[in-house]
Amino acid sequence: MGRADRLRSPGQPAVRARLLIVEDDPALAAVLEEFLGESFTVVRTGRGDEALRLAARTPFDLILTDIVLPGADGRAILRRFVGDPARTLVILMTGYSGIADATEAVAEGAWDFISKPFALPELQVRLANAHRYQQALRRIQALEQELAEASRWARSGLRAYAGGEP
Repeated sequence: MGRADRLRSPGQPAVRARLLIVEDDPALAAVLEEFLGESFTVVRTGRGDEALRLAARTPFDLILTDIVLPGADGRAILRRFVGDPARTLVILMTGYSGIADATEAVAEGAWDFISKPFALPELQVRLANAHRYQQALRRIQALEQELAEASRWARSGLRAYAGGEP
């Protein structure tokens, strides 16, 4: 049983999240890509501006980004995706952190914040939890749409039955 299988809840479909890793340290980026690539479909870049270009062309479920980056910082990436967690969740990571940074990042809309150095299994669990939350949001949105359609259909049927306009 692989690491991804162990992190999946019973009955949960094996949907691989698309993960964009934005890290300017090539050694760390390579380790993250190799480790997380077992559970996620990974794309990586070392520049914030390139991350924004990639994300504009290709949808990502999750973005794991350093805060201090060339081109555009992690907070600029966060600001681009805040507001629609069903589309993309952002997890910030940094070596320059304190509790104030973490609470500020989450208040700005980050799903999570992790300080370097971190344990890879802990990061993987945080990403898996973010993806499960996102999948639940997407399912809720789909059910709300189905309910709205059923409600419209029922109302039009009742109006037709009562002799009103459908």
